[in-house]
Amino acid sequence: MSGMTTENKRDLAADLAICEAATDGPWEWLADIVDNDTLRGDGGYVCHFGSEYRGLAGEEPYEDDKRFIAEAREGWPEAIRRAMAAEEQVGALIELLREAIDMITPNETDYKCDYRRRYVRHQIGKIVPEVGEDE
Repeated sequence: MSGMTTENKRDLAADLAICEAATDGPWEWLADIVDNDTLRGDGGYVCHFGSEYRGLAGEEPYEDDKRFIAEAREGWPEAIRRAMAAEEQVGALIELLREAIDMITPNETDYKCDYRRRYVRHQIGKIVPEVGEDE
């Protein structure tokens, strides 16, 4: 989308590709009879916190972290898809606003028309600065 920038803007398509490359979801945490925790998805095991693993990597995640990890598998791709769709819609709306402003034709003999054009540009510029810029 042209004109809209943010600091450290993420590449949503690349982020979505990372999500889609992960083991199929939904993911869930399973505890076995010897108190080993395993994160499992439809495509198989994602992560296992068994006794051998704990010795190398420390303790298993906290419950809130487990939930975040499991929910992120399906939540992030959905959020990214929605953000990408919203960016496309915003881009289309910006173009529509530019066209609408251009329809308010300046008229040297009609100060009200010029006032309306400037007013509309100013109001839109409060929300979307690149649309509200004067020519």
